[in-house]
Amino acid sequence: MNDSLQEINKLLNSGQFYKALNLTNSILPKYPQNKTLIKFLAQIYFKLDDYYKAIDTLSSNYDDNKSDFDFNNNLGFYLVHIEKYHEALKYIDIAKKIKKDAPTPYQNEGECYIYLKDFNLAEKSIEQSISLYEEKKRPYQEYYSVLILRIQIFLAKNDRSGAIKFIKKYLNKNIIPELVLQLSEIDSSQITDEIINQINDKLKQNVYSSIMAKFYEVVPYYFSLANYYEYFKDNEKAEANYLQGNKEIFNIQRYNVIRNQKKIIEMIDVFEKNHNFNPPENENYQRRIFIVGMPRSGTSLLESIITANDYVFAAGELKSFDLLYDKYIATGDFNIDESFSHVGKEYNAITNSMKGDYPAIVDKMPGNYHFMGFILKCLPGAKIILLKRNHWDIAISLFKQRYASNIPYASSFFNIGVYIANFEAICSFWMKNRAISEKVLVIEYEELVTKSDQITQKVYDHCKIGSSYDPDVREKHFAKTASINQVGKKINTSSVMKKDFISQKNEFLEAYESQKEFWKLKGIEIR
Repeated sequence: MNDSLQEINKLLNSGQFYKALNLTNSILPKYPQNKTLIKFLAQIYFKLDDYYKAIDTLSSNYDDNKSDFDFNNNLGFYLVHIEKYHEALKYIDIAKKIKKDAPTPYQNEGECYIYLKDFNLAEKSIEQSISLYEEKKRPYQEYYSVLILRIQIFLAKNDRSGAIKFIKKYLNKNIIPELVLQLSEIDSSQITDEIINQINDKLKQNVYSSIMAKFYEVVPYYFSLANYYEYFKDNEKAEANYLQGNKEIFNIQRYNVIRNQKKIIEMIDVFEKNHNFNPPENENYQRRIFIVGMPRSGTSLLESIITANDYVFAAGELKSFDLLYDKYIATGDFNIDESFSHVGKEYNAITNSMKGDYPAIVDKMPGNYHFMGFILKCLPGAKIILLKRNHWDIAISLFKQRYASNIPYASSFFNIGVYIANFEAICSFWMKNRAISEKVLVIEYEELVTKSDQITQKVYDHCKIGSSYDPDVREKHFAKTASINQVGKKINTSSVMKKDFISQKNEFLEAYESQKEFWKLKGIEIR
């Protein structure tokens, strides 16, 4: 048994999750009450992004393990990932009482409070987590993610100088790749010649314990250098470092460009089989607002406008609709009216628990454009705004962000071209359906930044926002996204018609046009 547990742990640590799942399932029938096996199984499901199965695995065995630290802490952590923050806090609180000196429950608690926009409680929890890590003299690799949460809280409270001071305190002790990147994104002028020299020395050494160790060090360095050189208008060096950073990401990824295409085809098939199901509008859902579009198309900016009042709560980028679609609709386990009803009720319950006293809530997960037709069937009466932006501007903006797992296609202009064509294809499918297009407001990013007053009024009218727009509130907006350092700036046109990476533009355009032809053969015209 011990040998099997060690093997499962080894497979987990090496990323061989399906092998770990098969081995765990082969042993579990002999030892159904073994808590280590149960925890491994939940962890494997979590690593496979099957959060509901991870939660069900622990929940179904919880009564026999109420006093187990990992059961409570992990259950709280998993619940955070399906955005059930208040439920997560209950288990996290139990974990804190079981192990008073454990830093991870405070980290999980702090992240919950960040999502719930209670930044004072978030600060208290994260400070406690950092203190406990440092009391144990743990290496920064184990808790740099907590340090980043602390930086986010500084920014959420509009304390940029506090964030910079905090980062510098740690960089004075040791050069930490992720913190250098954070500093370069907040204010590249704070990157000293000494830091630049240290980065270049590290990159020249090229000695790492593993491929992944190299990845976690060099990628933040390349993007830090790119931000630094771009700030000082050395575009040639900036582009060289963006290209090298993305090359390192691309080399480590196993992104399958066909996967998104296949997902869209499957969604279209499911929808066409059930397009006649038309539930009446529900007033409970009329105050659910969705901002959708390609990442880097201005969704954070639009969220800051929509929530610049005391009426709409900014939920950020929620995974809930995507997860609920997979749970109830994609599986085909329920008849369709049950499926749509389950999704609507659960999404409504999740967002109700977040918004507090705010009458309405906005979900700005860009990828929800995949689900526009389903959103209107599951949440009849919901408001949708589709953001469009110049394709090449989106491509450049994606390429300049250090994405790895959350937007895996962003490291290659070819993949970005394919993905944007896929985006246009599913949007064309939805918008040719009059019942859907009549309920979706389409906004061009270029108009949003050049005619902001006019577009703001149009958006407020569409969403029936019962409060007036306050530009001062907008500039204090916090976005827990790649736009964290940009969204509070004055609305401007600096990101329109970019002229970077000209030598890569043909690669992007050829990929886009080729994928456009693929969709044409499938009967979907992209204009």
